[in-house]
Amino acid sequence: MKTSTRYSQANKYKAFGLQVNEYLYKPEYVQSQQRFMTKQRVTITSAEVIKLLVTGVAKIGASELLNECKKIGMRQIPYQDIGIDSNLPSFDTGYHLRFNPDGKEEALFEILQKDDFVLQAGYQLVLSRAQNRYQQFKQLLESHYRVSYPMNVEEIEIINYGNENTIAYLSHAKIAEKDVITIRVGNRRFWD
Repeated sequence: MKTSTRYSQANKYKAFGLQVNEYLYKPEYVQSQQRFMTKQRVTITSAEVIKLLVTGVAKIGASELLNECKKIGMRQIPYQDIGIDSNLPSFDTGYHLRFNPDGKEEALFEILQKDDFVLQAGYQLVLSRAQNRYQQFKQLLESHYRVSYPMNVEEIEIINYGNENTIAYLSHAKIAEKDVITIRVGNRRFWD
């Protein structure tokens, strides 16, 4: 790969990853998340989350991904666009789903739809201590993508990934005494 191509890709991943900083620190986002924090146990492994994200974005339509999420027990909540996705390509509609993988953790799944495709899907997990889970996601994403582009933005660790079908990032941040892990996978057709 040429240096200029690698630099161009790194900048694209950096722009994609910088969404995390805006995403996590907006007061509107924190308030919207607190309104829907009811406990609901849904058993889903880290490997299943990655498979759902990567396969859902690359190979199935948005409504099919939404139905898959509902089938495994995720509960749809009202989607709220709080202006954090202004650097994304335009999209038609968004979906938020909430669930608690072990009855304690808070998890949010997001699907952004463009035409009938998934523009981007994301998963966010809020934990007391996330280091083991973060390492699991990191290993799973690295085994899928093979190449990563790590970076830090303020106190947030971000790792960017990409292949011919998708671009993605994994981030880890400490917010209000909690660890927040965010994974977002974007459909490459809308990013090139």
